[in-house]
Amino acid sequence: MGQDVLPGLPEPRFDPRRHRLYRRFVDGAGQIEHGQWLRAIAEGQHVGTCRRCGDYLIPQPHVDVTSTRTDYQADCRDRDGCGFVCAMPGGRYLAGSTRENERKK
Repeated sequence: MGQDVLPGLPEPRFDPRRHRLYRRFVDGAGQIEHGQWLRAIAEGQHVGTCRRCGDYLIPQPHVDVTSTRTDYQADCRDRDGCGFVCAMPGGRYLAGSTRENERKK
């Protein structure tokens, strides 16, 4: 019988860069796939994982700001502890980091 975790080893370090929206919800240009988003809401699916705590992101209904602009939002499932909100104004998902040492050179 094998062990899942060896005693005495540290827990793996949380890496927020690995947590984001799932690929099927974002097209190649970084725009939200509207049909997939609506389907996730209707079926109660998660759309990604939180960059702050790693919990699941729950999609919220989209908001039509103008006839050409639609805003999207996904909230962390852990509302009491984390409270992270992933906002995508105009349907544009910015997956990069704002930390200077993590930006592309």
